[in-house]
Amino acid sequence: MLAYNWRVMFIVMGLAGIVAAVFWFLIYRDPRTQPLQPQDEAYLRPNRQAKSAVSLRQWSSLFRFRAMWVLMLGAFCTGYITWMYQTWLPAYLEMQQHISIANTGFLASVPLLCAFFGAIFGGWLSDRLVARGMGLIASRRQPLIFGLIGSAVFTGLAAIATSAGMAIACISISMFCMQFGITCKWILVTAITPQAYCASAASNQNFAGFLGGTLSPILTGFIVDRTGSFVLALGIGAAITLVGAALFQFMMTTVIDETELEKYAHAPA
Repeated sequence: MLAYNWRVMFIVMGLAGIVAAVFWFLIYRDPRTQPLQPQDEAYLRPNRQAKSAVSLRQWSSLFRFRAMWVLMLGAFCTGYITWMYQTWLPAYLEMQQHISIANTGFLASVPLLCAFFGAIFGGWLSDRLVARGMGLIASRRQPLIFGLIGSAVFTGLAAIATSAGMAIACISISMFCMQFGITCKWILVTAITPQAYCASAASNQNFAGFLGGTLSPILTGFIVDRTGSFVLALGIGAAITLVGAALFQFMMTTVIDETELEKYAHAPA
């Protein structure tokens, strides 16, 4: 963008999107046409045999369960820290660490690359824990909690970083841990929600995550504008991330039971 102009950057990104779309259509395979293992077929059979979509009353019954609220509040916390970094990382490097805008673009990609590998590692480790005999819910919940705690710790360290190198290292580790945990958050919803309701529960979770993502850039910008520093903003981000870890640790003690869910959904008004 600095070498040419913002229009050229938009064109390049648009062309990259088209290339990615072509690549997707070339390698995508319809799961309905692919052979599956017997246990996979057994798992999917109830959903495939469902004769109707989830009704509004069935969907609203999800909110009777504490687990649904924990998922949503936890997603709010992870959405906050995610969008704090995605929207303010370049400005943090330029304003707080005095890195030139020409170098900010490259350096800001390092934490994002770490986040990419964190997401992959989180999913891999969670499945490995299941293979070693850990329960399905525990294998999703425990890495999520540790990931959020790690992200909070290194976000706090980034707030007091005294050099650009330390700041990049702390943020990179924080975003690795963050995506490590968030990956497990997304597969946790499938472990505690009846299969036919997974999409509904995930959409509620996603909605709450975007509420956190909406508040984060606004509040961060307000704090930086008032204080002239990112220290307090990063500290708040770390605290909110710790709240998310505490919610999953202490409040996620039950699941969304399908029998109870159906009872609420079909109870007389």
